[in-house]
Amino acid sequence: MIFRDSFLVGFLFVNLLAYISMAGAITVIGGYLLLVMDYSQSVASLAGLQQQVPIIIGVYLGIILQTQMPRGGPYTTEAIGLFTGVIGWLMMGVAGVQSSREFMNAMWWSGFSILGICFGLTQPASTAILSARAGVDDQAQVQDVLRAVPQAATA
Repeated sequence: MIFRDSFLVGFLFVNLLAYISMAGAITVIGGYLLLVMDYSQSVASLAGLQQQVPIIIGVYLGIILQTQMPRGGPYTTEAIGLFTGVIGWLMMGVAGVQSSREFMNAMWWSGFSILGICFGLTQPASTAILSARAGVDDQAQVQDVLRAVPQAATA
């Protein structure tokens, strides 16, 4: 069912790309913080801990957006989340080419936090979109594919 619906195939492909970019960022963040930003190991380790707060904020904002939108609900939330992710990536990228250490730190940590908000917005929204398009008999397949996409991206 899922792979016969062209919308779902495209939607899963976009999610796969988003997960690949997130997984790629997570794998290089430690080295980036240590080598480029000249942080100690203890400070670089805080990135994973700090990321949880923006993800929770993103989930909360997603709940508000999905319940308050007159039309579009999860679709609009997903689009806002992906757009937010682009802004986060741009801010992190700009941080890498700055000569001012203070500006670099502010841009990188802000972009990384915005990326967490993106993840919090898109994760529940994509689940709602995919689940709503599948029939009752296909819900298990939808959930399996939803779990396989992040695993494929991190492989």
